[in-house]
Amino acid sequence: MLVACVAEGAALGFLRPPAREHAAAFWQERAARLAAGRAVQFAAWSGGVLAGAVTLRLDMPEKRRHRAVLSDLMAHPAFRRRGLGRALLRAAEGPGAGGGAAAARPRG
Repeated sequence: MLVACVAEGAALGFLRPPAREHAAAFWQERAARLAAGRAVQFAAWSGGVLAGAVTLRLDMPEKRRHRAVLSDLMAHPAFRRRGLGRALLRAAEGPGAGGGAAAARPRG
């Protein structure tokens, strides 16, 4: 999904087209952050295919631990224009999405 999103112009910090190993490293880093409790990942699936995702980052500096940062919102090009991004944001913006943060705001 990451490769397809970047190929369609998503601004996720990769040059087009991203190398598969860079995409794999992105997801490996994400898995480590999730395993360490430093983030929460929200994903949308359709027919066994990853259709979209957004990350709620909880690893904030000490003075900002009451906040979280939404990052890397992606919707696979085949699933765009169906409200998927909005649904992912709503799920992640819930009261810190269970991570204890009082506020979750889109980054940027």
